[in-house]
Amino acid sequence: MSTQLSDKDFIVLYVALSVAYFLGLFVPLMENDAAQHASMAMRMALNNDYFHIYKGNEPYLDKPHLHFWLAAWSMKLFGINHIAYRIPAFLFLAMAAACTYKLTHMLYRDRAMAHVAALMFLSAQTIVLSAHDVRTDAILTGAVIFGVYHVVAYIKNGASVHILFGGLGAAMALGAKGMVGVGIIGVCVFAYLLYSREWGQFFRWKVLLGLMSFVVGITPVLYAYYQQFDLHPEMLVRGEYGVSGVRFILWDQSFKRFSGEDFGANSPDYLFFFHSLLWVFIPFSVPLYGGVFSRTWYFIKSRFSKSNGCEFLTVGGFWMIMLIFSFSKFKLPHYLNSLIPIISILTASYLFQLGKQPAVRTTKIYLLAEYLLIGIGLALMFYLAGFAFGVPSVGGLLLVAGAGVLLARSVWSNKALTSRIVAIGIYFAAMLNIFLNTQFYPQLTQYQAGLQIAKQIREQGIEPKDIVMPDHYTNWTLDFYTQTNIERIPMDAAIQATAKYLFISAPDMEQWKAAGRSYETVAEASHYRITRLKPAFLNAETRSEQLSRYILVKVM
Repeated sequence: MSTQLSDKDFIVLYVALSVAYFLGLFVPLMENDAAQHASMAMRMALNNDYFHIYKGNEPYLDKPHLHFWLAAWSMKLFGINHIAYRIPAFLFLAMAAACTYKLTHMLYRDRAMAHVAALMFLSAQTIVLSAHDVRTDAILTGAVIFGVYHVVAYIKNGASVHILFGGLGAAMALGAKGMVGVGIIGVCVFAYLLYSREWGQFFRWKVLLGLMSFVVGITPVLYAYYQQFDLHPEMLVRGEYGVSGVRFILWDQSFKRFSGEDFGANSPDYLFFFHSLLWVFIPFSVPLYGGVFSRTWYFIKSRFSKSNGCEFLTVGGFWMIMLIFSFSKFKLPHYLNSLIPIISILTASYLFQLGKQPAVRTTKIYLLAEYLLIGIGLALMFYLAGFAFGVPSVGGLLLVAGAGVLLARSVWSNKALTSRIVAIGIYFAAMLNIFLNTQFYPQLTQYQAGLQIAKQIREQGIEPKDIVMPDHYTNWTLDFYTQTNIERIPMDAAIQATAKYLFISAPDMEQWKAAGRSYETVAEASHYRITRLKPAFLNAETRSEQLSRYILVKVM
């Protein structure tokens, strides 16, 4: 690629994205998952109990411990707040970017390409989102690419330290989300070996070091599961007795989700992940599709014959993982997050390859696609600021304008077309996410009743431990922002509640009033499921029709 991006250009690109990430630290948590996970980690920190995970009152048997441990330890150091909760995810994404850089440089020996791959990773919309809507995926993504890089580095140079870290990466991946992370590392390494044919490295004694590192790394998670579940067969978990936590994390967690046995089938669409990439990998999804088909055709045409400067890790890993994921009965877009480092390397190397070719037609198509994306993005921002929520932060809007100036300079620069594609895409991602983190998400989160009533509880000096709520409620922001695990009780018990305060929805309040209970309303707030936006909610004129109400009453 005849790129003209200089070290100074790369620094400015990293800084622009860093501003977007930094501003995301201050956005209030969103329900359900991020606020739920934060309240679960908070329980660990408050109780100094790191071997038992609870979701409300119930033992939690789904995601493993690593994400919750890291968040709890961060809250121990920095206090119970959403910034502390997000710090581990922030650090793991930074590690993922560094490993993306290192793996690209190791595969292609091109420093500029390595920077572009790392920047593409950081600019991917799903990755930016995972830094503030924090679930387990940021930790998993960092662990997966850390493991892939170190195992491939071991294969190339045989250093013991790399196989040790490779095993540790696989252990962290299991600790973050189960065997699926270990599987992704294994598939990517297998794809690399299919083409490099360096199988001999896996028949050396040093592989035992990696296996030892993996076993030692997963031991704390296995021990925690054993303590909470295997030692208590009398515990009712998901309607069953005698549930083994160790078996769950080593087998059931991933395979039952894949078969839809635990969570049901939510999508019969075998192309779900392929079209989800269109928004997941914004702003580089169109070049990604081109890169996938270009590389696939190259290997078919060359009959998989080995050639210097080529690797199969990225395109082979892409196809294998996407096909496996596509046959899963349970699908969500963020399952692709751990694949983003790999497809970033694929897309960066493909654009560099285009930059070396005399024909520019394909490159111009990608540039036009980015111009279209900018148009859509500007229209969205104009609508949200002008008609939906207004401009709550003038300072944030100035930062958006600053990113827009850098974007405009890239559009009108005389750099190579491929360099302009990279710079335009990254500045657009920075501009869009600075806007979302300062103008949109802060406004959106105000429609979470738990968050708003938590503020009123603090203002009125109400003791959170005196509050109860029905056990089917998912208003986890009330827990987190009162720094208390609110007691949850069955609905019939809530109707007869003798606690001082009851948090309840307006429809359920009618049942409570019908029971002849006396009360005094002390706080209320509007609510909307903000992770499932609909046009009627975004429209300021029809928004009120989409809102529900929650009430905090004092029991008389």
